[in-house]
Amino acid sequence: MSSEVDRIDVFANHRVLVIDDNRAIHDDFRKILSRAEGNRPQLDAAAAGLFGIAPRPRRNAAFVIESAFQGKEGAVMVEQALAAGQPYAMAFVDMRMPPGWDGLETIAQLWGIQADLQIVLCTAHSDYSLDQIQEKVEVADRLLILKKPFDTVEVLQLAQALTEKWRLRRLAQANADELTRLVEERTAALRRSTDELREKARLIDLANEAISVHDLEDRIRFWNLGAERVFGWTAEEIIGSDVKEVLQADPSAYGLARKAVLAAGEWRGEMELRTKDDRKVVVTASCTLVRDEQGQPRSILVIKSDVTEQKELEARFLRAQRLESIGTLASGVAHDLNNILAPILMSAPLLRGNLDPQDVDMLVHTIETSARRGADIVRQVLTFARGVEGERMPLQPIHLVREVERIALETFPKNISIRNGFVTDLSMIEGDVTQLHQVLLNLCLNARDSMPKGGTLTIEAEDFHVDENYAAMLPGARSGDFVRLSVRDTGSGIPRNILDHIFEPFFTTKEIGKGTGLGLSTALGIVESHGGFLNVTSDVRTGTLFEVFLPIAAGLQQQAPVEEAAVALTGNGEKILVVDDETGLRSVAEMTLQRNGYITIGAGDGAEAIAIYARQISDIDLVLTDVMMPVMDGVALIHALRRITPDVRIVASSGQGDEARRAELKALGVETLLMKPYNSPKLLTAVHGALHT
Repeated sequence: MSSEVDRIDVFANHRVLVIDDNRAIHDDFRKILSRAEGNRPQLDAAAAGLFGIAPRPRRNAAFVIESAFQGKEGAVMVEQALAAGQPYAMAFVDMRMPPGWDGLETIAQLWGIQADLQIVLCTAHSDYSLDQIQEKVEVADRLLILKKPFDTVEVLQLAQALTEKWRLRRLAQANADELTRLVEERTAALRRSTDELREKARLIDLANEAISVHDLEDRIRFWNLGAERVFGWTAEEIIGSDVKEVLQADPSAYGLARKAVLAAGEWRGEMELRTKDDRKVVVTASCTLVRDEQGQPRSILVIKSDVTEQKELEARFLRAQRLESIGTLASGVAHDLNNILAPILMSAPLLRGNLDPQDVDMLVHTIETSARRGADIVRQVLTFARGVEGERMPLQPIHLVREVERIALETFPKNISIRNGFVTDLSMIEGDVTQLHQVLLNLCLNARDSMPKGGTLTIEAEDFHVDENYAAMLPGARSGDFVRLSVRDTGSGIPRNILDHIFEPFFTTKEIGKGTGLGLSTALGIVESHGGFLNVTSDVRTGTLFEVFLPIAAGLQQQAPVEEAAVALTGNGEKILVVDDETGLRSVAEMTLQRNGYITIGAGDGAEAIAIYARQISDIDLVLTDVMMPVMDGVALIHALRRITPDVRIVASSGQGDEARRAELKALGVETLLMKPYNSPKLLTAVHGALHT
C-alpha cells in the first residue's frame, strides 16, 4: 500500500502558470489559491478550542503560482519548466493581452510545447463562440472557459480538478507504458514457445468463428477450420490467395474497412461474401491490426461470424409485420376496389346499346379511369408486401410521402381528412424504399386507429438541421443534416405513463387480435438502421406527433427525367405468338396488335405454344408470353423456345412483382417484362422495343 502512495505522489503537480497582462489579476489568483491552505491551521485550532471539533483531513492542495504577462513570455516559461523536469500542470490564460498574442494564439503555442497542459481560458467578452474557439484550438478535452469576474470557489475548484486531472493522465500514461512493456514481454515469450503456439492454433481451429490473417497486400496467411466450415476452402487451397478475389468482397466496402483498420487499428461491421460453391453469406467481421515489435503494421486479424440465417429471419420478421399492416388495410382496400368495379360493371352493358359517340367516350373514359385506379392499388399492395429488404438506393422523400398519402386517401375512412406539407426541392436520402414505406405506413395506421370518430392526419417533410443542443434533448439523436418526416394526428393521444413503453416489442394497447405490438418497435429498428432517429410527442387533448429523422445523402441530387423521343409503334406485318391462359386478356392483346400492323396467333398455355411454334418456326418473329400459366408456365416455355431457337425474341408479362422471377427471366435473356395490367401504349412499346433491339 505504501508503494502505491509513493507512486501516486511522484505524479502530484500543483504548479500553476497565470498569463494575464493585468497584474491585479495575478494578485487575485494568488490570494485565492494561496488561501486554500493558508488559514486552515488557525481555523482548525480555533474550532477545536471552542467547540471540541477535531481537525478534518486536509483536502486542498498547496499550489505553486508563477506569472507571465504576455503570451510569448508564458510560452518561454512553459518550455523552460518542461526542460527542467518541473512542468506546469495547468495555466490560466487571459483572452485579451494586447499588444501580443491573444488567448487562443497563446493556447495553441503552449500546446505545441506541452501537449498535456490543462488550460482555463479567462474572458470577460464574447470574442468568439464556443464552436469558433474549439475550431481554432482544435482540442476540447484540455480546455475550459472561465468568465470574468470569476468566483473564488470556482477558481479553486478548477485548479484542484485540473491539477488532479493532469496527475491522473500522467499516471494513466505510466500504467499504459507499463502495460505495453508487459504485453511486449509476453508476446516475445509466446513467440519463443512453439509448442504453446501450436496448442493455441489447435484451439483456434475448434472455434465456430472463421478466423483468418491477411498480410498488408491482402494475401491470406492463416485460415482456421472455422473459416473452412463457413466458406468451403481448406487452408491448403486458400493460403496465399488474394482475399478480395477469392471471397469476392465488394471492392468499395472492403476498401473502406481496410482503410479504417490501418487508420484506427480496428474495424467492426457487416460484409457480404461468397463461398467456394458460390453461395452468398452475410458475416459480421471484427478486424484488428497486428503490429511487429517495432510497432509497424504487419498483418490484419479477421474474425467472422456467419449471420446469414439471422438476416433471413429478420427479413421474414419485417415481411410478416408488413403483412400485418396490410391486414389492417384490408377492409379499406376491399371498399375501394368495390367502388372501382361498380362503374366498370355498370358501364360495360351500356356499351352494347346504341349510344351517341360522346356517351361512348364518357363510358370508355370511366372504365379506363376505374381500371387504372384498381391497378394502382394492386401495385401499391404488391410493392409493400413483396419488397426486398436491404437494397439501399438514393431516393427522393417526396415520392415516399406521396405514395403513403395516396394509400391513406384511398383506404382510410372518409371522416379522416388527409393533409400534406412539403417543399418540392427536398434533399435526397439513401435507403430501402420498402422499409421506409413500412415505417410511414405504420405511423399512419396508428394515427388512423387513434381517430375512430374522425380527425385530421397531416404528413409533412422538410430539411432539418439538428444542432448539438437539439440532439442532447432527444435520446439516440445526433447532430447533422436530416430530412424530417412528420406524421401528426388529432386523435386521443398517448398517456404519459404509456409513452415510455410504446417502442418496446409486443407492447400494445389494442384489443387482442388487432395488433401484435411490433409496429413501432420495427419502425424504430428500421430508422436506426438507416442512421436516423425517431421522436414522439403526444397530448391526450391535441393528439400525437411522430418525427422520423433520416440523414441527408451528401452529394446526391435528384435527376430530372429524360424525355424520350416519340417513336412509331405500329408494326409491319410481323407475326407475334401471344401466349396467355386468360382468354379475355389474350383476345384484347391480339386485337390491339392486329389493329397496329401486326399478325398474331394465340395459345392458351405453354404446351400449345410449343406445338404452334414448332410448326411455324420460320414465320414467328416474337413471342409474347405470360409467366404464370397452368400445364407449362412461362419460364419453362422460354427454356424450351431457347433450345429450339436460341435467339428468339421474347417479351414476358406478369401480374406479380416477383424479384426472383425477374432475375430468372433476365438470366434467360428476357430483357422486357411487361407488368399487368398494361394498356395499349405499354404493350406496343414493349413489342416494338423487343423487335428493334
